[in-house]
Amino acid sequence: MSTPVWYWDGNIEANNFPGGGGGSGATGPTGPAGPTGYTGPSGSAGTRTGEICYSFDGGGVPITAGKQGQVYIPTNCTITGWTIIGDVQGSAAVDILIALYTGAGAPTTGSIVGTDKPTLSNSTNATSNPLSGWGTTSIPAGTYLQFYVDSITSITHLDISLIVTTTG
Repeated sequence: MSTPVWYWDGNIEANNFPGGGGGSGATGPTGPAGPTGYTGPSGSAGTRTGEICYSFDGGGVPITAGKQGQVYIPTNCTITGWTIIGDVQGSAAVDILIALYTGAGAPTTGSIVGTDKPTLSNSTNATSNPLSGWGTTSIPAGTYLQFYVDSITSITHLDISLIVTTTG
């Protein structure tokens, strides 16, 4: 006597089983459409919050003052705040310059921070939100932000985050 083998191919029909019935019957009529579901509230205009981050690293020795590097900004955004974090207690002041890409590098066109430079004062972290005293907070797409350490003591690794909003 043999043992029947059962299998499933995704359809529930009697003829899917060896020795099963004789196939399917006729398809019945389509039923009425169900009620329309609830329409949710309208979304916002698409404002998103994010960060532009830059890390300064002295490789185990204190970071030196001067130009440190730059970050390309691919979309229009508005800076709304900043956070700066050092690996050890110390002091630092960071200037941020804006530049348009010309194909031959990113020449600086001026500081955007005004009188409110991201600054640590004998601390490991600091935050400014909302901003006050900045020259500009609107950053157009296709520009670079260049990070420049004005002064620093004791810190071997420093992270800065610019809080930004963008729409679209």
